[in-house]
Amino acid sequence: FEKMSFTKCEARMIEEENKRILKSLVAIQGRTPQFNPQKIAPRPNHAAINRKKQESRIQHENHHLLNRLLNTKSTMETRPVSSAGQQRPRKGEERGAVRK
Repeated sequence: FEKMSFTKCEARMIEEENKRILKSLVAIQGRTPQFNPQKIAPRPNHAAINRKKQESRIQHENHHLLNRLLNTKSTMETRPVSSAGQQRPRKGEERGAVRK
């Protein structure tokens, strides 16, 4: 390695620059921080975001299915039962006729 030497003038300029930088660092150190890392809320990770989206989508689908079920009319046909426990024939049907 080569030993570097400076002239007196260069050494004085370097010393002045070092003092200026040190003064600036001390001033910065004395300031209150601009932001507090503890105040910053942690951001949720991607898995949590995706899980939340999926839960929301499922909730929406379930709500949609519930509305469809509530708005659907019954398809089961009810016929009155006779006192003997047999079903009464429909209009236009005869007793004993085979239904298709």
